[in-house]
Amino acid sequence: MSVRARRVVAWALLPLLAVWHLPTASGAEGDFAGLFGGTGFDQARVVVRDAAGDLFLAGETFSADFPTTPGAFQGSHAGTMDSFVAKVASNGSRLLIATLLGGSGRDEILSLALDDDGYVYAAGTTDSPDFPTTPGAYDGNVSSGDAFVVKFSPDLETLVYGTVLGGSSIDEALAVAVDADGSAYLAGETFSADFPTTPGAFDRSNHGGWDAFAAKINPAGSDLVYSTYLGGLFFDAGDAIALDETGAAYVAGFTGSSDFPSTPDAFQTRVAGGTDAFVVKLSPAGDAILFGTFLGGVSGEESWSLERTADGSLFLVGQTSSSSFPTTPGAFDRTYDGIGDAFIAKFDPDGRRLAYASYLGGIGADTATSIALDPAGAMYVAGFTSSEDFPTRPNAADASYGRGGDAFLVKVSPDGSGLVYATFLGGIDSDVANSVVLDESGVAVVAGRTNSTDFPATVGSFGPGYRGGGDAFLVRLSIPAESGPWTPFVFASLAAAVAVSVAFAVLLIRRRRARMRERPPPS
Repeated sequence: MSVRARRVVAWALLPLLAVWHLPTASGAEGDFAGLFGGTGFDQARVVVRDAAGDLFLAGETFSADFPTTPGAFQGSHAGTMDSFVAKVASNGSRLLIATLLGGSGRDEILSLALDDDGYVYAAGTTDSPDFPTTPGAYDGNVSSGDAFVVKFSPDLETLVYGTVLGGSSIDEALAVAVDADGSAYLAGETFSADFPTTPGAFDRSNHGGWDAFAAKINPAGSDLVYSTYLGGLFFDAGDAIALDETGAAYVAGFTGSSDFPSTPDAFQTRVAGGTDAFVVKLSPAGDAILFGTFLGGVSGEESWSLERTADGSLFLVGQTSSSSFPTTPGAFDRTYDGIGDAFIAKFDPDGRRLAYASYLGGIGADTATSIALDPAGAMYVAGFTSSEDFPTRPNAADASYGRGGDAFLVKVSPDGSGLVYATFLGGIDSDVANSVVLDESGVAVVAGRTNSTDFPATVGSFGPGYRGGGDAFLVRLSIPAESGPWTPFVFASLAAAVAVSVAFAVLLIRRRRARMRERPPPS
């Protein structure tokens, strides 16, 4: 075939080349999976993204050889279990900085948030008497186990402030959020009858053993703006917190208290089972509950993650063991499948109506631990499953269940009617996804922990590979475009276009050969 003929064929086959390169549009070439830790047990509890797209992850480590970086705030392991914060380049190729945080006891970071200037706020629990608090902080004295919140500089080299918060018993900060002024809001649980509350707060008394709490700390970390109990006569915990533009805090968690504070016009005004999930909205001053609702069936529920959208809608996920969990018509799964299913739910802004609610899971135990929302309102859910029949989708990155339980990632359609995507994440041993965030291109980034020596880490990722004892993981996973009834038509059209182009190319070649034959021989 002549050079000219080959060019004709190449131009004619451009549609085929376009089809061949379609997969690169999904962003899959930017996916990565990295493992992070030392030779002991390490776990990433949370991942967040900064304005530049870089990723902060935090959790806890038992590893004396945990890999910190020069210049970080704390470079050496100090106790039985230390917490850590690390910053990873957006493409997963480099560990930019990593610091430990802790004293001689046990320290856990359970939540992380960034303010508009890139400062890092970490919250959790400590029983270290030498936990690194700062001069002028609200409380520098650790009792038997206190909640804490710290503020780091964006480069993780300086502790701007560090304070504990608690009474004479055990206290844990399970969630943190930050407003535009730099005030930190905490939600958690306390066993302390003398937990520090503030004058005028909604509730200043511990009603049972474990109560939930909500607190707001000023930008300097030096004082409580408000602090209140949230609870009744049984067990209560605040697992998640979100804010609106007025400074009102939304707290989600679980309660077993029949006298937990709900409001009369809420979706569900009474506990239905042993424990129920709850969502409450606190006034900006922390002195009143603007709405409070339960969510649950005849057995038990707990909500682990909460997100609020600009229109005020509330999204929450968790776990249920109730066959009567209140699902909604049109939800993708209304049947309780196993020994514990994950659930997803969306409330209207006033907490009076469920926009949708669905089970998620298979015949084993399933828990949804974290959610992220895209601009269209689709929910990305991460968690853990021991169900071999967990509902993966044909376009899954991994449709095979590992022996010890797998992490999972799913994408739920904006109306809650279907799973756009669902995949396992893991290897031959136990894997748990604790947190999910969307990056600048809307691709999911998942953090958690793995005990799988064959966890599918990628070449060139930031971590050193599996080092033993259980490692933290960070995975960026592109989700293929949603399949729909239009897809066969598109590909049929492209195939037809290619066929026509090839036929046209063949015709051009034949015509040129015919013309060559018709030319007179050279004289």
